[in-house]
Amino acid sequence: MARKVEPQQRLREFEHIVFTGRTGDGGREIDFETFRRQCFAGIPDTPASVRDACWKILLNYTPWADRASWPSSLTTLRSTYYSYVRDLSDPPLSPPDSPTTTTLEDPNAALLQQIYSDVRRTLPDMAFFQLPVPAQWGSRSPLFPVPPTNSDATVSPSSSTTSLPTLTPPTDTRASYPDIPNPFLLYARIAHLYAAEVPPVDLPGTPLHSTSSSSSPPTTESATTTAPHTHADSLLRILYLFARLNPGVGYVQGMNEVLAPLYYVSAHGADAGAFCGYYCIMFT
Repeated sequence: MARKVEPQQRLREFEHIVFTGRTGDGGREIDFETFRRQCFAGIPDTPASVRDACWKILLNYTPWADRASWPSSLTTLRSTYYSYVRDLSDPPLSPPDSPTTTTLEDPNAALLQQIYSDVRRTLPDMAFFQLPVPAQWGSRSPLFPVPPTNSDATVSPSSSTTSLPTLTPPTDTRASYPDIPNPFLLYARIAHLYAAEVPPVDLPGTPLHSTSSSSSPPTTESATTTAPHTHADSLLRILYLFARLNPGVGYVQGMNEVLAPLYYVSAHGADAGAFCGYYCIMFT
């Protein structure tokens, strides 16, 4: 008869295997294939950091054999992602007279509209994607507003009482990454495109609904928002950046459904982690 393992005991064993590469009982070293088989049998749901770490390892963007490099490599990957956001969220070229001329003048207009239409329909039965991202993310990511002082503490990625390593670098703050003058410019572009529709298209539940509906194209200075940034907004940004960086692949309907579960698993680490994981899935 197979030995029954209590959930908490299994969680502790998984934490030791993931973050040290060894079992928790005798310190026996575990190879990657054994780890992969254990993941296939089921990964504990909580804390979120364990499942997130397992997916990162299985997708091969955190190396199984070199845990010491995890914090620095993840910081580098996040920095690269934020640079993409800064460089590719450009405003449209000129004010539109109609949706047709908008598409011609802004070659990425059709891409934005297609992704936005699909993201709005992503897993509609899950309220998660319409929820605002946690205020604490602003202390670590330049994509979100700086949180109030009393919320500035970074949430621990694990509720475990062990002193195991984590995937969050100790110096991982927004000051570690490139500055993004206006992270909402991408959403202002979409609002600008839909402003030409008759009747105007309602854009609820995202920063889009608080951007100006003026026919003038948004600029880095004018595209501002006070609306909550939702998880669905992050899906749109990831899919748009991936399509811009990989025009040979681009975007096709259904990619949002591929990204959604990956984002959900890595959501406690903001969308940079989901972008890297999605990249690995698409090119593996």
